[in-house]
Amino acid sequence: TEQIVIGNDGLVYVASEGTGAGSGFIARYNATSGAFIDNFISFPSYQPNGLAQDAAGNWYVGTRNSPNEILKYNSSGVLQGVVATMGTTQIGGGLKVFNNELYVVTTDSPQTVKVYSLPVTSFPATPVRTLNTGGSTYVGIAFGPDNNMYMADFNNSRVSVWNPTTGTLVRNLTNSSITNPHGVGFTTCTPCTPPTVGTAVATQATCTGSTANNDAKIDISGVSGGDKYSYGTDTTSFTYASATSFTGATISITGLANPSSATTYYVRVYNGSGLC
Repeated sequence: TEQIVIGNDGLVYVASEGTGAGSGFIARYNATSGAFIDNFISFPSYQPNGLAQDAAGNWYVGTRNSPNEILKYNSSGVLQGVVATMGTTQIGGGLKVFNNELYVVTTDSPQTVKVYSLPVTSFPATPVRTLNTGGSTYVGIAFGPDNNMYMADFNNSRVSVWNPTTGTLVRNLTNSSITNPHGVGFTTCTPCTPPTVGTAVATQATCTGSTANNDAKIDISGVSGGDKYSYGTDTTSFTYASATSFTGATISITGLANPSSATTYYVRVYNGSGLC
C-alpha cells in the first residue's frame, strides 16, 4: 500500500502496488466500517504509488514500472490522458492537490517536486514550476494549516517544510520518534480551552484543646469550564483519570491535616479533556 486518500465522495481510496507490475490497483473502502467495496481502477502493467483527486473529482495516479507516468482519470475511473511521462530517474511518487495545483514528488537526484496547473486539459502537460527540494520523499507529502508543504524525508528521518510557491526551505522537523517516515498528514483538532477560577480561600484547622483537628480546608469559587480537579503538595501524581469529579462553580477540599509548618497546596482544574 502506498498513498491513501479520502475521496470527494467520502470513501477511502488506496493506491496498492500489488505484488509486481500488472498487479496494482486503486481500491475503495467504506470510511466508517472499513469494508472493502471494489477495485476502482486496475493497471495492466503499472504499479500505482501516488494518488490525488482534484475539486472536480478527477483522479491523478503516479505509476512506476515501464513507463513511469502521471495518469489522469475522471471521477468514474476512465483514463483521460497521460499528464507526464517521467524519466527512469523521475519516478512519480506522492501526489497532492493544493490551491488548484497538482504537486508531484519525483525521485530525481536531487529530488524535485513538479507543479502542474489544474485542470489539466492537454496532454502531456507542462509544469508551471519545479521545486528543488532534495531529500528522499516517496509518497509523504501534505499541506499544513500554515499553507506550507510538508515532506516525509525517509532516508534523513525528518519532515522538511517548504514554501510551495518559492520552493524555499522553511525548516526541518526532527525528533527521536521520527525514523524513516513514509507518510505525513494533518488532522483537525479542537483547541484546548483552559477552565477559569475566581478566588481560593484557605481555612486553618480548628483545635480541641492543644490538639489540632484535621479539618483545614480550601474553598475555590467562580470555577467555569471544569469537570474534575486534583490537589496535593506537589503535582507529580496529577492525572485526569484519578481526578475528583465536580459540578457547579465551587470546589471544596476538606479534611486537611494541620501542617507543622507553612505548606503550599496545588490545585489543578481540568476542562473535560484532561489536556488543560
